[in-house]
Amino acid sequence: MKNFLLPAILLLIFSGLLSSCKKKETITFPQTLYVTGIAKKSEIRMFTNHMEIKDTAVINHYVAGSKYFNLQNNTIDPSDHITFESEDTVVFPWSGTKFSVSRTDDLFLFYSKNPDVYIDMSTRLDMLVDTLLKYKDRKIPVPSGTNLCNYITREVIVAHGNYQELELSSLSLKISIPGGYFSERLLNELYEGAMSGYGPYDTVAVQSFAFHLMPR
Repeated sequence: MKNFLLPAILLLIFSGLLSSCKKKETITFPQTLYVTGIAKKSEIRMFTNHMEIKDTAVINHYVAGSKYFNLQNNTIDPSDHITFESEDTVVFPWSGTKFSVSRTDDLFLFYSKNPDVYIDMSTRLDMLVDTLLKYKDRKIPVPSGTNLCNYITREVIVAHGNYQELELSSLSLKISIPGGYFSERLLNELYEGAMSGYGPYDTVAVQSFAFHLMPR
């Protein structure tokens, strides 16, 4: 029995070592990845008064004029890129700041090095935008009397893949409330439970995309 078990155990150990070797990435930094395409991950979804609107004509009328919806490959600038300076640092040229890298399997979360996002949670638009984001950093209270906001936080950018090939998540949105609106594209993902916070006079449209990046 012992003579049979020993080779079997050794085979299992060897197979495990081989598998881990295959998974290990060999990357030379800096590593620059360029945008090669864009994929639509969802159709436009529209919500108001805790309900989802399914009428395509109503949805299209609401987002008409916004450049952030129904993106096509011909809107991509082939010079757009990101650069991993190291395993722990990535640079987004359009941002002007470096981001730290947090990786869990194929999920990448990029955090701006310093808190640079100002949020006034007493302002309904700020609050509604914040609730839409699936990935966020902790909010740091700002001392009263600054007249800027009541919280500051780090920007979070989301991607999936590895250091050689990434899908950069993108969320297009338009929010309307009495007296104001917000329309933008954020490099994050949708928190599906966000719509419960939208009242009878709040309207939001969202659409998910992914930018594909590879080295040249």
